[in-house]
Amino acid sequence: MHPSIRVAAASVALTTFGLGGLVGLAGCSKTDTASTSTGTSAPATTTTTTAKPAGTTAGSIPAAGGPGTITVKTFTFKPTPLTVKAGDPITWANEDDILHEPTAGEPGKPRDAFKAVSLDGKGSTGTATITKPGTYKYFCAVHESMVGEITVT
Repeated sequence: MHPSIRVAAASVALTTFGLGGLVGLAGCSKTDTASTSTGTSAPATTTTTTAKPAGTTAGSIPAAGGPGTITVKTFTFKPTPLTVKAGDPITWANEDDILHEPTAGEPGKPRDAFKAVSLDGKGSTGTATITKPGTYKYFCAVHESMVGEITVT
């Protein structure tokens, strides 16, 4: 991560969560040893992003609906792992005030299982579809300690 992005992220964390939140973020890294989907061709995917709607208030997220929804809140993805059927939409709903960007793969090793989803602050949503069964790791390209996993059956 570029040093200026780290400083910006620390500033946002300090402003948003106070000093305690910054200290809490220092330990939010997770090591994940589950396998990543393999294969010579990338699964067919689609990705859409929806900006936060006008008039969105603190704590209000538009209904993303369905069992394939991942909530992004307090620098975490929940649930993880998420299990969906091949071809079902996977929706990320941002409940944080800042940008998050779920990206297929692992920090330093992005994959092409789905196109990165840009979640520009509270109330924004983004959707991807994975059509090939497997286990897919993902991370936030802005906050690389945020990791998750999707199992496609």
